[in-house]
Amino acid sequence: MENQSLIELIKKNKVATVLIVLILVFLATDAFILRPRRKAQEREKQGLKVTGNRATNTASASTATSAAAPKVTPPSPLAEPVWGTLNIEKLQKRLQCNSRCPFIDGRNIFREIEKPVVVVEAPSTPVQIVINQPDISYHGFFTVGTDKVAILRKEEEVLLTKLGTKVRKTPYRLASITPEKVVVTDLSDKLKDYEIALADDTESN
Repeated sequence: MENQSLIELIKKNKVATVLIVLILVFLATDAFILRPRRKAQEREKQGLKVTGNRATNTASASTATSAAAPKVTPPSPLAEPVWGTLNIEKLQKRLQCNSRCPFIDGRNIFREIEKPVVVVEAPSTPVQIVINQPDISYHGFFTVGTDKVAILRKEEEVLLTKLGTKVRKTPYRLASITPEKVVVTDLSDKLKDYEIALADDTESN
């Protein structure tokens, strides 16, 4: 009965029914089709604006950093090494101990050191001393920069002598250095030269 009454009502009001159906179709179309399209277009426009602002800010920042970056200067060219002068005295102090312990071997360091008494007898006849060779031994040489330094020994003391200089504690001057020998000049005997051959360290040990 209700369906028949509804059908009769629609037949009587056909114009109103068509309008109601059109309104419902329009609302459904707007809600599910038109409104999502409008929101998507608005989001695209907002995204384009944001990306444009970001690109502008990035370009300005890069321009500012490039303008503020300092100029890098190239390094100076390498210079050739300069050899300094050789100081024989400082090298001598490093290689040799000049002081000795005054105490004898033992635990009691307060014992008095007995100095040996040397008795010298006068010779009956005068003795003539003839020196044919300087009391200096030659034990090789080394080079520092452009300087040659000979390793000499006198009475168990190492004497490092540069070529052309005077040998310490002697009247001799070092005139020549070779691997086999050295030549020294006696400054007190009319510049007489003496040759000193290379010493054999194995035999001395």
